[in-house]
Amino acid sequence: MKTEALEFGWFKTLDEVEMNSYTSSIGQALLNADNGEAVHWNRSRAWGLSRVLYTDTNSQGWCRTLYIEVNAFNKKASDTKKFCYDKVSENWSEQPMRR
Repeated sequence: MKTEALEFGWFKTLDEVEMNSYTSSIGQALLNADNGEAVHWNRSRAWGLSRVLYTDTNSQGWCRTLYIEVNAFNKKASDTKKFCYDKVSENWSEQPMRR
């Protein structure tokens, strides 16, 4: 699963350890969390969570919609993202969401 680097202003990004924690929380939520359950993470200057909002099926597998929140540099960034699992390729990928 590929995730984008988060930015919190001019030259303010998560370091490698924080980014790994962020990415791991998304992966743990996708694989193990029930709907409504959150996976929390906390590393040095940053913390956050990934909460599964709902799960639905599609023709290739299933999709999970997550609420993702990150707090760093005294700022909060949050978003809702949809990830779908493809049974053929056995991979999760981020899908565009209607807003």
